[in-house]
Amino acid sequence: MTGIVVQVGISAGGVPNHPIERGEVKLNGIVGDGWRHPQFHGIASGPSC
Repeated sequence: MTGIVVQVGISAGGVPNHPIERGEVKLNGIVGDGWRHPQFHGIASGPSC
């Protein structure tokens, strides 16, 4: 299976997410992206899986 990434959006927490032209993916997700309520979101490996 193949796919195309059309857009990646980040936010410090909540919405709206803003599109980025470039990003850096680390073990805990995309740099600059965050969760307003981390207790309700998945494990650290979840965002980039």
